[in-house]
Amino acid sequence: MKNIAKLSEKEQIILKLLIDIGKEIHGYKIFIELKTRPERPRMQVGTIYTTLSRMDKKGYVRSRFRSEKRFYKLTDLGQRVLEATDIFNNHIER
Repeated sequence: MKNIAKLSEKEQIILKLLIDIGKEIHGYKIFIELKTRPERPRMQVGTIYTTLSRMDKKGYVRSRFRSEKRFYKLTDLGQRVLEATDIFNNHIER
């Protein structure tokens, strides 16, 4: 049986935000953007950076330094895993 990648709720929230934004963004800006969301997920800055680092290692996001800040961008793999997770979650909820 193949391993199915599982996303934590925090990973799903951040990946969905990266899809909505559609461009590179630095970590603190992600924190600010999450605070403006109607659902207002409660995540501390440290939690966001830890989650981004974990997703970078998994290949779901790509990071790079620019202007002394680390910027993050969604990868194709990250988008595919998020889509698969959404399909799985929708199937389970039925």
